[in-house]
Amino acid sequence: VDNPLVISGDIHAGGVGHVTDDPDDVATAPLVPEVVAPSISSVFPTGLADIVASVVDASPNVHYAEPNRHGYVVCDVTPEAVEATFRYVSTTTAPRAEIADGPRWVVRAGDPRPRPAD
Repeated sequence: VDNPLVISGDIHAGGVGHVTDDPDDVATAPLVPEVVAPSISSVFPTGLADIVASVVDASPNVHYAEPNRHGYVVCDVTPEAVEATFRYVSTTTAPRAEIADGPRWVVRAGDPRPRPAD
């Protein structure tokens, strides 16, 4: 399959990274990009935020992680690229919330490394 992409969202935090052929060797070349949608209302366990930060700092496979904001991700898919825009809600405790754009990431066809969008 040309240009595969993993889209997931089951860890209560948003993020962008890439999967390698050998997860035990961080120097392995990127194989498949991954976009993880944040939860829109589920709470990320407070004690794990520091662990996520240390994983992001230590792993070249994780390009972006946000465990403390709620929302969703919108993906525009074309033959040339996938652009993922994170959207964050201002509150999870009221019936209505403001929605704001977060970071945008792009994965170009033929390049499995996600990059910040221009």
